Amino acid sequence: MESATDDGTLSSHLDNPEWQQGIFKHWSMALILGLPVLLALLSFAVALWLRYVTKKQSKGIANDGEESNNERKATFCQSIRRGLRAETSPLRVKAILQQKLTAFQRPVGDESEADAQDVLIADRSTPTYKIHPQSNITEEDIRIVYKDYLEDIPGLDGVEDAGNKLVLFYRLASIFVSAGMSTIENEEYLYHCQKALGLPPLSLLTLGLSEITAQFKIGPVVNISCSTLDFYQLSLLSRTQQLAQLIIDGEGASQYDKLCEDEASETERAIPARVYLEVLDELEKVDVATPYGWLAQAVGVYCVCVFAPLCVYGGGYSNLAVAAIISVPITAEVVVCKRYFPKSFGTWEVPIVSFTTGLLSPILWQAMAARTDVDQCSANATIGVLLIWFPGSTLVYGAHEVFLGSYINGSARLIKGIISALVICIFYTIGWQYWGQDWWISWFDLAYVEDLGLMVDPSQGDEFLRTGPVASLPPSRDCPDGSTLPWYMGSVVFAIPFNLATLVLFNVRARDVIGAFLVSQATFAVQGALGQCREDTCALPKYVQVMVVAFAGGIFAEINQALTRFSKYGSMLAIIFVLAPGAGAVRAALGAYRRAEGDFQGNEDTLWESVVFEGVTYASGFFLAFSLLQPFHSLRKPC
Repeated sequence: MESATDDGTLSSHLDNPEWQQGIFKHWSMALILGLPVLLALLSFAVALWLRYVTKKQSKGIANDGEESNNERKATFCQSIRRGLRAETSPLRVKAILQQKLTAFQRPVGDESEADAQDVLIADRSTPTYKIHPQSNITEEDIRIVYKDYLEDIPGLDGVEDAGNKLVLFYRLASIFVSAGMSTIENEEYLYHCQKALGLPPLSLLTLGLSEITAQFKIGPVVNISCSTLDFYQLSLLSRTQQLAQLIIDGEGASQYDKLCEDEASETERAIPARVYLEVLDELEKVDVATPYGWLAQAVGVYCVCVFAPLCVYGGGYSNLAVAAIISVPITAEVVVCKRYFPKSFGTWEVPIVSFTTGLLSPILWQAMAARTDVDQCSANATIGVLLIWFPGSTLVYGAHEVFLGSYINGSARLIKGIISALVICIFYTIGWQYWGQDWWISWFDLAYVEDLGLMVDPSQGDEFLRTGPVASLPPSRDCPDGSTLPWYMGSVVFAIPFNLATLVLFNVRARDVIGAFLVSQATFAVQGALGQCREDTCALPKYVQVMVVAFAGGIFAEINQALTRFSKYGSMLAIIFVLAPGAGAVRAALGAYRRAEGDFQGNEDTLWESVVFEGVTYASGFFLAFSLLQPFHSLRKPC
């Protein structure tokens, strides 16, 4: 490997011990970049101290003593057990509904020998029962808003069942929005549920990225905010869709009719809405909707961060080693800050992890380059550690919704994707400045450019155009020769732990993992295989390949839904994550930073071009597959 020296010649090896000085090469640089970090650490220490004092005062724990030590030990052991938890129960929606129907049929006063879960809740007006676990709006708030209109809504037992129907509608909507369902499909389900429940026609239904605005032909306009969790709850989404489908198809009423077959009745009985609410209670329990403990989630975060540079960015073993080190502090930051600062960390999660990755990347690469033969361009793949925070479904859903006429929501998603990519890149670049000063010219690799003429500035003779701020920016292009590993290593072998960790993060229950894993693995393998096509075989343009891969993923998701009843939208979200359509947007943002400093060798794709092209091609592939297989759904009984 060769590098540039001060006189413009090329040395035969990489040797730049000055990089170890970092920002301390000059006092001005240390002052400019050092003070913000010191302030951040001081703020973090004060916040930790205040939390400790508040917790100590609230619990009244003594500073020392055998009892407090025992309590700490018991609390620690309990926390570890909760962290290793994995929910494995089947959680069949029809079985839960049957159980609740049986409880509803039990005569009053005959609950003494029944289990607690087999007894319906008598009073749902308490603050415990909310529209959504992360919402401050309770079920009773909805009933109060509509109290003057309940008599105009048909119900089995008058206004109580009418109120429960309205609550059921909003609870279904909040789960769909917060669990990651597309606005278009969400609205379709809700319109069908409104008709099946016998609610008044909807005069307004607008679903945003995190809010619901609805108005029936009677009653006021209701707006509900739905704060989402850190990761989608795909098993909750799938089972809620199954329950909504039971409501729409009337299968639940058929089960109820069988329970009452000994009673004479000429019409099929309708199920009280409170029974469906009880089923949602079971599905939304914390240990059910989030099937894995915090420690299992932490392992999932670590594994995704480690394998993403290799699986998504086409990196090599050097990237795997660097990612394994960087992922340790990233995982620690996510776990610690979410545990002790759950409210404030949500806003600063992306900047913190991006800064950490940018800070450690040049340190580890330069330490490795000083001792081993590693390509400079391979440092481009290190940003793949941040895959979890890349805009993915935001781009796909955005393009899909604009195409189908939901212009406001679609545009908002696309803009959100752009902002997300820019935030990642700016803090990644800031972190790079601490030990990546003059990184480009100090370690310049001649193999990184295709033409030596691109290395010089014509107006400056033979001087390298690598000095100044542009020399301290992270790379934005792949190595000219591509990945150093066979395609099946990144797309098949290392994709196995990568996909499994992804499903853990997305709260896919153990009973659902096999089908969703096979869908992701097969789609990833198709992508890797298409990348090996040559001009004389099956070579296709880049974005045509993307659409083919997405189409294949959509077909696999449909097959999985037919066999396992796991939502095709849940499978699609998992596929989008591993295919990482936002990776191109992040790389384009880095290229924009380089072009702003006068570099003409950076990534040439514009940010908007990358966002729109990737969003449209992925969305077209997935939803084309869903549309083409739609007629086949009528050939079998709906799930």
